Amino acid sequence: LPAPEASDTDTADEAITTTTTPTQRVTLYFANESATTLSGEFRDLSLGAHAQENCRAVIEALIAGPQGNLTPIFPPTVEVRNVFLIEDGELVVDFSQELGTDPNRPRSASSEALMVYGLANSVAQSAVEGESGGSVERIRFLFEGSPLGDSFPDHLDLSGPIAPDSRWLTSSGSGSR
Repeated sequence: LPAPEASDTDTADEAITTTTTPTQRVTLYFANESATTLSGEFRDLSLGAHAQENCRAVIEALIAGPQGNLTPIFPPTVEVRNVFLIEDGELVVDFSQELGTDPNRPRSASSEALMVYGLANSVAQSAVEGESGGSVERIRFLFEGSPLGDSFPDHLDLSGPIAPDSRWLTSSGSGSR
């Protein structure tokens, strides 16, 4: 019998390379079961070299919601339109209109605060900085490219940037699975 002809894909010299994005363990902060404080949930996310892209990945994971028994802090219909990290450490996040119009949006003062500080504490971790550095010191919220309107939020002043605040975190530590 004649030997089968070798094809380009059969050569032993050929190396198959695949590019994988490394994962980094971060803590995402969601509301606890009673929605009174923030509790951490460890998540392995594909993060890259740039803090701005990593912040987007963290925010999208927050919007997707917890995997355990914690309570979501964002309605699932919200989208991140854009994210900018300014050199002075201010992260500007532009959300879609659903942040203010979704029936499941935060309505009470505490639920608004849990959303804001859950996001702030999640993106301000050193694991999110990436290889290029760029730490998040404070967050500014935009709504469809503009500062948030009069209809949302009802209880918090988000006209200026917000800094992370560990007082919203549960004292027992973070890291539920």
